[in-house]
Amino acid sequence: MRIILLIILSVSLGSTDAVAQINLDQVLRGLDPEVASGYVAPAADDLAIGMHQAQYDTPCNKRGFHLSLGVTLARLTISEESWRFQAEVTQEGVTSDLDLPTIWGPDEGVSTNSESGTIFTYPGGLAQQHLLVAVPQLRIGTVHDFDIGVRYANYDYGSLLGKIKMQGLSIRYALVDTEPSTFGALSIMYDYSRIDVQEDLQVRGHSLGFMGGLQTPKLQVSGRLSFLLRTARLQYENLRGESIDTALLNTEHWIAGLSAGVKIWHFSVHGEFNIIPETSYGMGVHLFL
Repeated sequence: MRIILLIILSVSLGSTDAVAQINLDQVLRGLDPEVASGYVAPAADDLAIGMHQAQYDTPCNKRGFHLSLGVTLARLTISEESWRFQAEVTQEGVTSDLDLPTIWGPDEGVSTNSESGTIFTYPGGLAQQHLLVAVPQLRIGTVHDFDIGVRYANYDYGSLLGKIKMQGLSIRYALVDTEPSTFGALSIMYDYSRIDVQEDLQVRGHSLGFMGGLQTPKLQVSGRLSFLLRTARLQYENLRGESIDTALLNTEHWIAGLSAGVKIWHFSVHGEFNIIPETSYGMGVHLFL
């Protein structure tokens, strides 16, 4: 399963040629903290949003103790606004505003000349339009209308983003538990995510939301609304050997979408469509034990 997921994620991030154009650790060493933060901020946002989608296959957890193993996939559309950022840079005592690529942005970097003729170069990105986040998941149901989910993935992209570790914890409580009735399924859920990109970028996500709809033992149709808070820190060593530790600006996102799924024997398959914060699609496959 790990090999399959790694192939899926590698394909979603572009070709081998694009991968060879960037190594995050090396790029950060040559950037000031303000520029480095703007460069990686869209990746921190999109990875967090992807981790907080498609993890629920029904609007209400099943009664009683149960276990399920599965994989969730989220496919995000990277907005044009995430391709570039504005940065105020100082070169040989002269401050200017530059329009620079982010890590998702155009693969061509930006070069500027100072009055003395020194050339300053800023890196390009991956020209990336979509991002696919795939994470295995284990869910445990209890007898008190709670279920708990644990998610974990650890991938090595080599010269792209290096090692990325994704971890998640979710707790869901059934506000309206009507199984096997077809009406009134409603739950509240809290989700926590931790994403580490190499040793440089640490992303944390906290979301609280509701999911409700109609469900039978075989079918479900539901809607979801969640509020996501993303925090992140950037830690690296620059070319002067100085340790940089800076916090990225916190971002807040509403996540809203629709979901539908089917259960056959011990398997469930569901699909999810989210309209905010950006268009995205998700799906999950689970085996109930």
